Amino acid sequence: MPFGEAYLAWNEQGLGLATIGQDYYDLDLLAYDGAFPLQEAFRVELGVDGGNGVKHFTLYFIRPRPR
Repeated sequence: MPFGEAYLAWNEQGLGLATIGQDYYDLDLLAYDGAFPLQEAFRVELGVDGGNGVKHFTLYFIRPRPR
């Protein structure tokens, strides 16, 4: 269950993004092999138009695999 806040600021030097958030999933219920399934990750999806058309970005926040 993800929840949180996102802050976005920009100026002529660039774009700044900050998040304060958390997600929760039960590792026993989220069984997977290999890489963490991105569709289950806490993420921020952005579409930014700097004058040459919209560019889409996705930032995934993935916790380290438990040992």
